[in-house]
Amino acid sequence: MPPMLPEAPRAALLPTAEKMAKADLRKAENAAGQAIERARQLRGWSLKELSGAAQRGERQLARWIDGTEHSQLDTLFAIDSFRQPLIIALAERAGLGVIVQTTITLQKVA
Repeated sequence: MPPMLPEAPRAALLPTAEKMAKADLRKAENAAGQAIERARQLRGWSLKELSGAAQRGERQLARWIDGTEHSQLDTLFAIDSFRQPLIIALAERAGLGVIVQTTITLQKVA
């Protein structure tokens, strides 16, 4: 009779902190993608207009939005007219009691 192999410890089958961290990162990345999509909507741009401003392909931006590729928020933040909607969208996604208020102040010119 051949010798029996020792059984693997059951602890090896349980999720590790590393696996859990990866799952949390994936969830956070998806939240970033949702914020990019929300900012695009707030700006009133199509995906094609956003890709032109970001100088990235539409398919790459779609991957950022759906979370299959890490987004480059610094690229999007560098677009002056996209910065404010991006900040608003990120604040909305942050939760934790964040309230987004838009205030418009009119100043009369003399």
